[in-house]
Amino acid sequence: MKKYFLVIFMFTLFPISSYALDMAEIKEKLRPHAVKYLGEETAVKFLGEDPNEVKLPPIPKVIENATSIDVYNDKEDLGNIPKDKQDAYNQAFVTEVFGAVRNMKANRNDVAKWMNVLSQGGTREGMYRALVLDSTYAGLENYPNPLNDEIIGFSVNFYTTYVGRKIKKESLEKVNFYTLKRLATERTLEVVDELRKNKEHLQRWYAVFSGELAKNYPEIWNNKVRMETNKQFHLNWAKQAPSQHLKSEVIIKLHKTFNYLGK
Repeated sequence: MKKYFLVIFMFTLFPISSYALDMAEIKEKLRPHAVKYLGEETAVKFLGEDPNEVKLPPIPKVIENATSIDVYNDKEDLGNIPKDKQDAYNQAFVTEVFGAVRNMKANRNDVAKWMNVLSQGGTREGMYRALVLDSTYAGLENYPNPLNDEIIGFSVNFYTTYVGRKIKKESLEKVNFYTLKRLATERTLEVVDELRKNKEHLQRWYAVFSGELAKNYPEIWNNKVRMETNKQFHLNWAKQAPSQHLKSEVIIKLHKTFNYLGK
C-alpha cells in the first residue's frame, strides 16, 4: 500500500495544466525516482515499459568451423585513435587480461612481448586465444579446481541468455574452473562474430550484457564505464568502439565475473 501512496505523491510533484508536460514526458521524468525507491519491477507496473530500454536481440545460431583462422586475420580501422593512445590502451589490456584470465600478474617480458605483437597488427582476440591455449593455461586446467554452486548457476543462465545454448548443472559438476572460463568465452566470442553481421544486434547484445553484469555484480568493477548500469550508455559506447575493443571488454568482463564468483 505504501508503494501506491508513494507513486501518487510523486505524480503530485508535477503540476498538471494546459501547459504542462504530456503524460509520456511526466512518466519519463518520474521513472528514475520510481526505480530508485520502488524497484524496477514496480516502476514498470505503474509507468509501463521504458521506451528507452535496450532489448536483447535474437541469439544467432553459430556455425562452427574448427579449421577457421579468421580470428588471427581480423584487421580493423581504429578510426581517429592516436598512436600513443592506442599503445596506452593496448598496454592496459595486456596487463588486465593476464590478471583476469590467469589470475596472475604479467611480468615485464610478458608486457613487452605482447605489446610488440599488438603493435605489429596482432589482434586482442588473437592474443587472448594464445594465452588460453599455451602450456601455462593447460597446467591450470589440469589442476583440480571444481566449480561452486554460484558459478554453476551463473553459467547455466549465461549460456541460455547470451549464447543461446542450454547446459545442465550436472554436466558442470566435474568441469575445471579454468576450462569453463575458456569454453564460455570461446562460445561467447563465436556468438559475437555472428552478431557482427548485424551491427545493431551486436550493439544491443553488448549493451544488455554489460548493463546486467554491472547491475548484478557491482563489487567487481573499478571504473565508471564498467560500473554503469544504464544499457543505453553501453549501447552508445558499442556504437563507437572498434570491434576488437568490444571483444576485449567481453573477454575481461566474463573472466572477472568468473573469478569473483570463484572466490
